[in-house]
Amino acid sequence: MASRSLSEPPSPCVPSTCSTPFLPCVARLTYSPSPQIPVVLVDSAAYQKLVVVPLNIIRYNLFPVAGAGPELYGTEPWYFYVLNGLINFNILFPLALVAPLLILVTLRVDPKRFGDARDVSKEQTHPAMSLAIRLAPLHLYLAILMLQKHKEERFLFPAYGHVVLNAAVGLYLVRGWVEAYFLKVTQSPYRVRPPLSAALFSPSLRRD
Repeated sequence: MASRSLSEPPSPCVPSTCSTPFLPCVARLTYSPSPQIPVVLVDSAAYQKLVVVPLNIIRYNLFPVAGAGPELYGTEPWYFYVLNGLINFNILFPLALVAPLLILVTLRVDPKRFGDARDVSKEQTHPAMSLAIRLAPLHLYLAILMLQKHKEERFLFPAYGHVVLNAAVGLYLVRGWVEAYFLKVTQSPYRVRPPLSAALFSPSLRRD
């Protein structure tokens, strides 16, 4: 059997017979629901009717019957999660929310932050777009939650990781603006060094 070169990327296909990008997508769509099959069979046998629990959860929370939905447990205004985010994350929460807008500003004031444009082919997704796609889940999740009449702080827990990610990206981009402005004004080859706190807690950054 011929050996694969280290420089040759592995095939993304699940089945060994895949030869086009379309087939791996079909394979994943086919295989992903398979773990739910035994769950649906057991639930349906117990209730003596077809029961798909994930579907019921979506129907109850997103498409409730008037007067018999989750609003029975209380309602809150649309900005409920904004207030909770500010309480739990302080300034990091608004920074996480505006992170996609900061990407647009960075493309204007510090485009080299995303690498040399000459290294991006026409077929390749721009790094800024790839980054924006990775930041989008937080906003999609918040939009769905805000549309629901019944709101609880615990519903925001699954998005905490995305809040931290978005805020970190936003902070990194803003720091880049400051560095780019400093270099432009001073015409200096200076580069921002790691902060003192990083040097104190990271042995690899310490100097003798």
